Amino acid sequence: MSSSEYVIHTSSIIKFLRKKRWYFLVNSVIFVIIGVIYALLAPKEYSSSVKILPELQNKSSLGSFRALADLAGINLDNVQVSEAIRPDLYPSVLESTPFLLKVAELKIASIDLGNETVQDFLARQKSHFDLINFNLFESSKDVDISKKHISKAFPSEILVLTKDRQNLLDDLSNRINAGLDKKTGIITINVVMPDPIAAAWIAQYSTEYLIEYMLRYRNNKQAEQATFLVAQRDKAKKRFENAERSLRIYRDKNRNPFLNSSTSDESGLQAELLIAQNLYSELAKQAEQSQIKMKEETPVLKVLEPAKVPIMRSSPKRFQIVIGFLIASFFYSLFIQLLIYSYKKIKGV
Repeated sequence: MSSSEYVIHTSSIIKFLRKKRWYFLVNSVIFVIIGVIYALLAPKEYSSSVKILPELQNKSSLGSFRALADLAGINLDNVQVSEAIRPDLYPSVLESTPFLLKVAELKIASIDLGNETVQDFLARQKSHFDLINFNLFESSKDVDISKKHISKAFPSEILVLTKDRQNLLDDLSNRINAGLDKKTGIITINVVMPDPIAAAWIAQYSTEYLIEYMLRYRNNKQAEQATFLVAQRDKAKKRFENAERSLRIYRDKNRNPFLNSSTSDESGLQAELLIAQNLYSELAKQAEQSQIKMKEETPVLKVLEPAKVPIMRSSPKRFQIVIGFLIASFFYSLFIQLLIYSYKKIKGV
C-alpha cells in the first residue's frame, strides 16, 4: 500500500513538472540572464598570498607551552617558538587598527592610474551598486564623532574615527587576512583587492610590517638594557681615561721618589685608575654580552612564498554564479506554484 502511494506520489510530481515545464523553463531563462548580467557586472577581485615560517634560536625554551601545544594538537617539532611571542598571536598584528590605518594611507601604483593611496583607490574602485546607499539598516543611535567635538583634555592615545573611516577599516579588515597553520606553523597572509598589482603590493607591505613589528616587540626590552649598559660603559670609559690622565700628569709634576707625600698621592691615583679600569672592563663585557644575547633571541621570520602579482582573478566565479541563479530559479518557480496550488485549494477552485 505504501509502495503504491509512493509511486502515485512520484508520478504526480512528474506529471506536475511536465505540465508546468514552460513556466519553469521561462523562469530559468530569466534567472540565467540575470545571473549572467550580474556575473559580468560584478567587480573583479584578485588575490595575492605570502607564506611565512617563524623560526627562533632557542628551541628548548618552549617549556610548558609545548605541553599545551601537544594537547591542542599543534606540532612544534619543526617550529622553534619564542618564550616571549607565540606564533598564533602574529596574525592579530594585521587585524589591529594602527596597521589598517597605515594601509589606508599607503601609496600604491595601480594599473589604471598612477600612485594613489589605498583609501582613494578603493573609493574609485567601488561598484555602481555600492554607490547607491539607502541607509535602510542605519541606526538612528549612530553618532559620527569628529575631532572638533572633543576637548583638548581628551587623551591623544585614543583613536577618533569618523563613520566613513571606520567603514574603510572594516573593508580593509575583510580584504587582509592572516592565519596560522597549527600543524606546520606556517603563517599565510592573503590580500584580496580589485587590482592585481595593489593586491601584491599590500601583501608585501603586510609582510614587512609584521616582521618589523615582531622584531621591534621582541627586542624592545633587550634594546633598552643594551642601551643602558652602553651608556654606563661610556661613562666608565671616560672615568678610566680621566684617571689615567690624572696619574700621568701627577707623575710628570712630581718626579722626586723620596717625598712621602708624592708616594701617597700617587698610590691613591693608581687605586682610582685600577677601580676605573676594572669597572670599564666589566661594563664593556656586559654590554657586549647584551648585544650578543639580543641577536641570539631575535626571532627570524623567513618568507617561504613571496607575494606575486596574480594573473587570474579570484572572483567572481561566473560559472558558479550562473549555476546558483539556475538552482534559485527552480526553487522560486516551485515555491510560486505551491502558493498558487494552496490558494486554489483554499478557495475551492
